Amino acid sequence: MSYDVHLCIIGDSPEPVFGILRSDRQVDRIYLLCDDDPVHKDVLDTLLSGLSAVGIGDVTDIQIDPDDYDYTQSIIASILEDERRSHEDALFHVNFTSGDSLSVIALRQAVEPYDSDYYYIRNGRAVKIGGDSVTEVTSLRLQTKVLDTFMMFKSSDSRTNYELRGDLSAPALSYRTKELERMGLITSEGSNRNLSWKVTSKGKQVLRRFR
Repeated sequence: MSYDVHLCIIGDSPEPVFGILRSDRQVDRIYLLCDDDPVHKDVLDTLLSGLSAVGIGDVTDIQIDPDDYDYTQSIIASILEDERRSHEDALFHVNFTSGDSLSVIALRQAVEPYDSDYYYIRNGRAVKIGGDSVTEVTSLRLQTKVLDTFMMFKSSDSRTNYELRGDLSAPALSYRTKELERMGLITSEGSNRNLSWKVTSKGKQVLRRFR
């Protein structure tokens, strides 16, 4: 028997968490990871009262900050360490249905060293996904190809469009850089003819977590 711990990032709907109860997954403890977004706070309140009403009392809400990768990753890692000390048979179930890109990356990196599985809620049921395909699931808000381009900044804080492009088409590169810029990981410099990209402080936080 395992001690089953679920970690869920709170989004715009309580359904991804309530969906766990309708699945066949064992639940011993639930951690609800929530940021300061007012909508997410309302969803958290709904979940806390709803889970209590159906007898799920071992629920803990944890404050995360989607703008501070290091903080979010470290607080999740601390939770996992505490649970493993208390329960040697702890198995972590990570619900990736909701969450912004950086919070998802932080959660993925924190849980990687432990016995864990990954799933998302679709049409009221839990769908298991393989650890090696986590970043390919739409619900994770992160595409592997975009991450590939971002990893080119590990060896240099600044890259030109020419350096990033490689075999990519111009539209493909534009999509990737715009997505990384939207996530706050890189910022543009220069004109369209001499466009370059520089890693932001948030981007540096994320890069430090990737070996």
